[in-house]
Amino acid sequence: MNNHSLIQLDLIIFDWDGTLMDSTDHIVRIIHQVFTEYGLPVPTQEATKNIIGLSLYQAMAELTPNLSKNDHLHLINAYKHHYVKDIEKITLFDGVVEGLHLLKKQGALLAIATGKSRAGLDLALQKTQLKHLFAATRTVDECPSKPNPEMIYSLLKELDIPPNRVVMIGDTCYDLAMANSASVFGVGVSYGAQQKQNLITCSPLAIFDNFLSLQQWLLKNLSHT
Repeated sequence: MNNHSLIQLDLIIFDWDGTLMDSTDHIVRIIHQVFTEYGLPVPTQEATKNIIGLSLYQAMAELTPNLSKNDHLHLINAYKHHYVKDIEKITLFDGVVEGLHLLKKQGALLAIATGKSRAGLDLALQKTQLKHLFAATRTVDECPSKPNPEMIYSLLKELDIPPNRVVMIGDTCYDLAMANSASVFGVGVSYGAQQKQNLITCSPLAIFDNFLSLQQWLLKNLSHT
């Protein structure tokens, strides 16, 4: 599924959960724990994974469409409590730290577009000590949730990069649909929340099964290399 034709990239936008951080199972476990605590039917593993990448409010509304907005807010607050309490258990995927440093050293601009809250992303960046690597970041507190393309539009405006020199990398169709809407390159990773066949339906330029192969492809496609 990988397209090996060369493109010219100046800006690399990463999703966070399931793309840089190995948090998919952690997110699923916490959502199931919260639903159990509230006496709600626990969604399937697949259904839960399929809402990863959306804002928390959209995710809860998708999983429990018959509940009120107030009920959704209670579920979100419970989720946030458990997530922060257990954040030390979450790790980055193998090769992410070294890969991000290498990409930045080679002159790439790095950014993040995530369905996390600003507080959630800032905490994750603090814990992983990666904040200094990113030229800009966007969360659902500043922009509409994926697949709305506003996160990418906002990043392109701030960093003054044309869309034909930008790639959006993520583990869900929300990431890839956002890339398509913003007219930037979309690249999928199959080691996160959604399976490869789901990602294929969103017509990514390439799909990678691990971060190292993704990193190698990115290095080959940086505009100055």
